[in-house]
Amino acid sequence: GYHLCERLLQRGDTVVGLDNMNNYYDVRLKEAWLARLQSNPWFTFIKQDIADREGMEDVLAGHTFDVVVNLGLRPRRGGTGGSSIFTHESPRIRGREHYRIPQRA
Repeated sequence: GYHLCERLLQRGDTVVGLDNMNNYYDVRLKEAWLARLQSNPWFTFIKQDIADREGMEDVLAGHTFDVVVNLGLRPRRGGTGGSSIFTHESPRIRGREHYRIPQRA
């Protein structure tokens, strides 16, 4: 997400970043990237879990978006007998169903 936000800001877009700041990735790294992004006046950060329907409704009611990019996917190991098959838990699907976020092609 950091690199995408950085590129969008470099091309002059206004960016709203949203993350629940969980510890799936090193939180110190997330905080360092966030500090870099927040130095840009066209970046806004909202600490929010996309699986929290009421919280997301508040976020969506408070902003107008032209494009939404959802990178909220948490991989987890699945399978049996030490299998290295990966499955995914995703608030992404739930988010799209609940919020009907308009998207451009």
